[in-house]
Amino acid sequence: MIWMNRPLPAATHCFTDLRSHILSTKRATRAPKELHETGKKLWNRVLRDFGLADHEELVLLQACRVSDNLDRLQCEMATGSLVIESSQGSRIHPALVEARQQSLALAKIMASLRIPFGEEDKQPQNRSGVRGASLSSER
Repeated sequence: MIWMNRPLPAATHCFTDLRSHILSTKRATRAPKELHETGKKLWNRVLRDFGLADHEELVLLQACRVSDNLDRLQCEMATGSLVIESSQGSRIHPALVEARQQSLALAKIMASLRIPFGEEDKQPQNRSGVRGASLSSER
């Protein structure tokens, strides 16, 4: 097959390098080099406190990237007003909108890892991937 002889796109090479870093026989204890301060802190804290499977470390890596993105967006918003003028009039700063989306993504990623937060959450959340059938009174 011809497509098998083509080189992989650059993004795939990056993922392959990180995947081999994480899935190597030696446990990945150090944060990947691509992460910034907040991402590295999250990586180190989670791996220090919880044992994650290899596939969960890949999910954690995504959470760390999102954390770093939130820092960059916060810096962008800190340099100016949260309302900007455009050809369409006053608008909310696009970084604020993106920060909200990134915050939601981070919450979902962290929830998928089932990591307890705070003292009241001693046991991991029990989440299932499939909802049960809903009961309907109409028949």
